[in-house]
Amino acid sequence: MKWDMAKVTSSRFRSRQGAVPGWELWSLTTTLLVPVFNLSERGRGVAVPTAAFPRKRLPRDPRPTPAPAPPPAPAPPHPGSCRSRRVWAQGLLSGPSPGRVRRMEPGPGPDPGPGGPLALCLALLALGCGLGLWLGRRAGAAAADRWALTWLCYDALVHLTLEGPFVYISLTGTVAESDSILASLWKEYGKADARWLSSDPTIVSLELLTAVLDGILALMLIYAIVKEKYYRHFLQIALCVCELYGGWMTFCPDWIMGSPNLNTGNRLYLWVYLVFFNGVWVLVPSLLLCQSWVGIKKMQLKKLNPGKKRK
Repeated sequence: MKWDMAKVTSSRFRSRQGAVPGWELWSLTTTLLVPVFNLSERGRGVAVPTAAFPRKRLPRDPRPTPAPAPPPAPAPPHPGSCRSRRVWAQGLLSGPSPGRVRRMEPGPGPDPGPGGPLALCLALLALGCGLGLWLGRRAGAAAADRWALTWLCYDALVHLTLEGPFVYISLTGTVAESDSILASLWKEYGKADARWLSSDPTIVSLELLTAVLDGILALMLIYAIVKEKYYRHFLQIALCVCELYGGWMTFCPDWIMGSPNLNTGNRLYLWVYLVFFNGVWVLVPSLLLCQSWVGIKKMQLKKLNPGKKRK
């Protein structure tokens, strides 16, 4: 179909329904001329845009691009195949993977409380009393010496069976990390004095002295009393001085610093663990020192005046 451009642009061009509006003429003109222009330019080798008018840009999607899905895991081998048996054997040899298997760490066990340690101390006291009274009765000793033997037997049992293992545990580790039965007793006492849980050098040094030296002196003194040896009071004085020195050096350094390791807010820990159990090792050695003083005095007076009796 051919159009006469003079008639199209002329103001005299009319349609059957009336005059053609200007915007319709412009649309009709561009519709007819743009394809013709494109064909002519493409024939010459000139790049022409495919559209006569630029397109509107669509708004970008604000949502991020989803990550690609991971590749599917390989299917496990058939349980009856040779490959599955080989993989199973390799798993037994190599052990479980640390990334897949969650190892259960042993947590702290339940607190046994003071019942067990106190029962152990009472059992040692009963054993020491029975053994001391039996030795005194067999040797025909006086009443004071029988009670001294009772205390010495209990003292030797404590030094050798309780303080000796404490020294070993503290030299190889700490009481807080140990799971032995005797460590539970010192853990209970550590609630009153925290130095016994962390292997304090001062405490370990004193306990090494008392466990070895005092334990041996107690056994030798028992033998000297039963056999009525002349060195009985010398051993008794040496043992009592060691006991008093150990008690003083145990608490005096902590007192000077303000007792940061002592639990004095609990009545059980203060009056039973700290005062009673440590006070016994102050009271009894002091009484034994007085006994040795009186015994040495009597022997000296008897030697100086063998024929006279003095009060």
